[in-house]
Amino acid sequence: MGKTKQIQNLDGSVISTARLDAWLYRTRLVKTRTVATAIISSGKIRITKNGRTKRIKKPSTLINSGDQVSFVHCNRLIQVEMVASPTKRVSAIKAKSLYRDHYSS
Repeated sequence: MGKTKQIQNLDGSVISTARLDAWLYRTRLVKTRTVATAIISSGKIRITKNGRTKRIKKPSTLINSGDQVSFVHCNRLIQVEMVASPTKRVSAIKAKSLYRDHYSS
């Protein structure tokens, strides 16, 4: 079911990888996966990887722990950094531990 991968770095640290649309839904940043797909497909999401920011239009884009995700949803700017990826949708309390909130207004 869940397309979450765990990759081990050379230094022994673990990197979580997940589809962008699934991660947004599972971490409760958006209400449904359909909404996540619509936001992504409209080109309103930007991902910063290794200091390079790209506009994303494919819901199947893979993101890794440490990547920063920025988008506007319901007139709010959301800027978060992926910490981990769950294999299924989690409670709101648990979801907040899966990302670092850099700026949400």
